[in-house]
Amino acid sequence: MSYDIILACLRGDETPRFKREVFEEIFLPHCAYLKSYRADPGWMVVEYPDGSRAQITIHNTSEEEEQARRQARTPEEAIKLPQFPPGDPAYIEFLGFGHFGGDAFFRDLYALADRVGAMVHAAQSVIVTKESVLKEIPEDFLGMENARIVHNPAELEDA
Repeated sequence: MSYDIILACLRGDETPRFKREVFEEIFLPHCAYLKSYRADPGWMVVEYPDGSRAQITIHNTSEEEEQARRQARTPEEAIKLPQFPPGDPAYIEFLGFGHFGGDAFFRDLYALADRVGAMVHAAQSVIVTKESVLKEIPEDFLGMENARIVHNPAELEDA
């Protein structure tokens, strides 16, 4: 696939973090470059026996940075924000997936989204595994007009 997708938890205006250990339980067994991931836990490449793969970027800003971003009223104020330390490495704010595809990858993406109550944002669409997650997302969030609930990995891949 040539476009990126995002996995994030969204509860109203908040983006709650989820435990990195859940992400690692699902994706680490397929990490193609474990030594590189350990050196830079903000990036992972996964490869599966069926040819599935993905490049994953792992984001976690600090609470201080999030508060400062919310308080910035203009783009100019946002640009002038100081550098903040990263957030707690035990948690993940959101994941970005690029150069992804394959049945095994979508199986794991579905499993993670379902376990942490996250949405998948892809191609101007919001995709969730549970109706309760959909109800937490603001109605005016980009892609909500195309929101879908999927019940298995194959439906997620089709969405």
